[in-house]
Amino acid sequence: MKAWPLRHVWVSSALVGGLCVLVLLGVKIGLALALPEAVPTFRAGEATTPETKTGLTLIRELTVSAALIPFVETLLLFYLPSLALHRVRGLVGSAALVAFAGAAGWALHGADVHALGHGLCFALLGAWFSTVTIAQERGRAVMATTLAHGVWNALILLGWFLWGGS
Repeated sequence: MKAWPLRHVWVSSALVGGLCVLVLLGVKIGLALALPEAVPTFRAGEATTPETKTGLTLIRELTVSAALIPFVETLLLFYLPSLALHRVRGLVGSAALVAFAGAAGWALHGADVHALGHGLCFALLGAWFSTVTIAQERGRAVMATTLAHGVWNALILLGWFLWGGS
């Protein structure tokens, strides 16, 4: 019998996305306390943040940032590397995928100390992808990881819409 997270892969994926939000907030708070003078060089999405908050803007951003981008990133950062690592099985293959995903997430989100949270979250998504691939199948792992990343992005967007910025 499979463990609860793998029997309920879709609920578990949503929880993994929520965990990523908590990891990001924890890292952000920790960095603010440890390095108050540090300024991030770049964070994904900030350059394209809309000036106005309308319902239509939120729907557009959710469509792009919570559905399209997570799917494309899942294909590029998890699915294709897993195909390249298909002969490396077990813990070594999983560890290689997690390391690659974490490094790629960190690099894509600024490659500085402020991007450590993103690197940790992408490593977590890599571990989830690898777990679902081993227990079920690669196609289901793509959808589960896309869902987790989409929940993560959607929660951040909803937080921005309700409480953040202008």
